[in-house]
Amino acid sequence: MGDEVVAYSEDAVYLGLNMTQNRTKFNTTVQQKAEKAMFSLLRLLGKYPPPELALKLFRQLIQPIALYGAEIWLPFYYGRRTANPAEVFTGKGQLAADKLWAKFIKMAYSLSQETSTTALRGEMGEHPLYIDGIKQVQGYLAYITGDKAPELITEALQALKCDDTTSQISQWWNSAWKMMSYTTITPRNNHKRQKRFLVKQLKKDYESHWLKYVQNPINPQFYWYSKYKKAFCLESYLKTARGLTLGNLIRFRTTDHQLPVETVRRRHLLSEYSVCYTCVEPDNYLVFDEYHLSVCPIFHDLRQKYNIPEKIDEDSFIDSMKTMTDNWCFYIHTVLDRIYRHQLFQDTYTVYNVLVE
Repeated sequence: MGDEVVAYSEDAVYLGLNMTQNRTKFNTTVQQKAEKAMFSLLRLLGKYPPPELALKLFRQLIQPIALYGAEIWLPFYYGRRTANPAEVFTGKGQLAADKLWAKFIKMAYSLSQETSTTALRGEMGEHPLYIDGIKQVQGYLAYITGDKAPELITEALQALKCDDTTSQISQWWNSAWKMMSYTTITPRNNHKRQKRFLVKQLKKDYESHWLKYVQNPINPQFYWYSKYKKAFCLESYLKTARGLTLGNLIRFRTTDHQLPVETVRRRHLLSEYSVCYTCVEPDNYLVFDEYHLSVCPIFHDLRQKYNIPEKIDEDSFIDSMKTMTDNWCFYIHTVLDRIYRHQLFQDTYTVYNVLVE
């Protein structure tokens, strides 16, 4: 580099961690540290913590560890793709940091591991962590290509332009700019003021991807969810409900309950094979789903207690799920609590293991 000879090294210490050509080993070390910190935080928070507090602490304490050095390793995960980052990092390419977020939420609110992460993000209005990782990449690129970059870095970038495309540095450079170019950021307009635009664009793209996913008819677990959940934001009941009530409401809205219809969905069976045998004559069974809880005669006493109309149509059910009034929240919680505590419907509801042809 100039008159100086820079020796090649197979590893280097970056931000306190030893980086080698084996990036998987580096990322594994980072995620292990983040997971250890996550368990410590869960012990401090206890069960069913206020969502706003839990999310804030995760962002401040766990996320910086999970995204440690993302400006270096994240472009390699994006590779040579030219697709929307929302499609790249929400499928098989999901970051370990986003998986850790899902694990944190599910453990904090006693949810099963099969609970949809997509539904949880929509319910809490939390965007994936890959967006923050890309923001880190943008900030690093702005630094090394800016006027205040050290002379050594400037010379290194000039040498990089003459390098072959097979080196790891060239792969990082090309992949990093491909992520930026998707949001119309180029080396010429890559300034700090673009960071807000970048994050806004990435969040908008993810929200569009999220809405398309929950409204997709091939995902039957979102049949009711897609009808009452239209906006990607923190739901109001998450700010007021506490304890087990909070946990039951999250379970019900994200279809993590133990109703027979959910077993049918997860086993990819026909929903018609989850029926209520206590409501009508044997030749006219009703499908037992989330809506059926609001009309099933078994819970007549609870509807009277919480002033819930006896006969509500589907539109009224959807409106109730949108507004989530106190009476409705307590009704849903008490219904689910009764089902779990007394193991209702073990004999009256049956799930037939009939595969969808």
